[in-house]
Amino acid sequence: MLLNEYDLVGHIVIQESNTKFIKPVESNLSVTCSFESVEQKDKFIKMFKRKGVARIQLESRITFDNDDHVVFKGAYVVHT
Repeated sequence: MLLNEYDLVGHIVIQESNTKFIKPVESNLSVTCSFESVEQKDKFIKMFKRKGVARIQLESRITFDNDDHVVFKGAYVVHT
C-alpha cells in the first residue's frame, strides 16, 4: 500500500520472519501493522527512491477482544 501511495513499483521479499501463536484466533479479529515512526517510513521511501532497494522491519498483530492472539515480525526487502 505504501508503494502505491508514492506511485512506486517494487517486488517485496520476506527476508526473515517469526510468528508467535499465542491463542487460537476466533471470529471478529483485527489485524494491525504500522511503522515504528514517521522517520522509519520516510527513510524507507528515501532509500527505495535513491537506490531501488530498501529494507524494513514490521510487526503485525492479530487481536481478538483487544488481546493479542498472533504476533508476526518480519524483515522485508523491496526492490525494483
